[in-house]
Amino acid sequence: MLVVKNLTKKYVIYEGFYPEYAPNQYFSWIVNIMALTKRKKKFIEALCNVSFKCRRGEILGIVGPNGSGKSTLLRCIAGILRPDSGEIFLEEFDLINDFDKIKGKIVYISALQWRSYEWELSCYDNLMFLAKLMGFKGNEAQEKVLNALKNFELIKYKDYPPRKLSTGLRQRLALARLTLSDPLLLLLDEPTLGLDMVSANSFRKYIKNLAKAENKIIVLASHNLKEIELLCDKVLFLKKGKPIYYGELKDIKKLFKNITVLEVDLKVDNYSKLIELKDKLEIYYDFNHLNTGICNLKILLKNKHQVNNVLEYLNKIGEVFYQVVRGPSLEEVYYHVYREI
Repeated sequence: MLVVKNLTKKYVIYEGFYPEYAPNQYFSWIVNIMALTKRKKKFIEALCNVSFKCRRGEILGIVGPNGSGKSTLLRCIAGILRPDSGEIFLEEFDLINDFDKIKGKIVYISALQWRSYEWELSCYDNLMFLAKLMGFKGNEAQEKVLNALKNFELIKYKDYPPRKLSTGLRQRLALARLTLSDPLLLLLDEPTLGLDMVSANSFRKYIKNLAKAENKIIVLASHNLKEIELLCDKVLFLKKGKPIYYGELKDIKKLFKNITVLEVDLKVDNYSKLIELKDKLEIYYDFNHLNTGICNLKILLKNKHQVNNVLEYLNKIGEVFYQVVRGPSLEEVYYHVYREI
């Protein structure tokens, strides 16, 4: 089991003196000295008392807007960053103080992991290099590499250097590293970024199988809320480094059971009237054009009592073809949470 307790991490930045222009080119060196001497130290709290547990066979999803601390949290667990305070345990091992004893059982994959590969070496040679670093030799190393390439459909690209691959293929190469070793803990930061739909779905099945069939612990950070909903057992919401909600996916949805989503297909000539709807009833919606003059509206309401008022207004400004009232998806819960806070 992975246990994180009261994890805190602060970054130090320096706010400099940046004039718009130097008054005279001969005095520009004075400006440069001022820029060095007038810098102010400032602390940015990237993580603040973050705690959670993730058992074997579970997938934990970490969600939040940009800058909420998702990547920092994964890097602290992976041993890349040292937290200022708190505890991290994987089984009986202290990941902060005894990381070397367990590091072989942890794999961290970031969205830009492919940048760490040697661009002039082939895909095969890059993975072979990693396999040998992990302690595999000879035929065993070769078998591991070839299986990794086959699992991620890269076998026909094995002689290509990463610089000649597309972004999606480079990301597949980064993910292929997962199959080289037998990790207990997988830390995945935007793993499907850049993958096509078929490759992304194949990877999700692979991850699901690792957790459920092979009893791995997986922590996944993603902006793809549908992916989180498909894969994860638990979800952690972060906002500016602070945990907002943590728990099982079904329980988090129950917390927002009062939220009602009204979905309609509406034929309307003047879309400006939809803006009036938003301002008048204080609701939020998303819409997609289905064809000329018809749009699909997903309207987020605070309670069911608003449904009749909204439908009455929609029938005045256009023609409703289809309507359904339902509970919110994780994506709609996310939108509600980060709109309110």
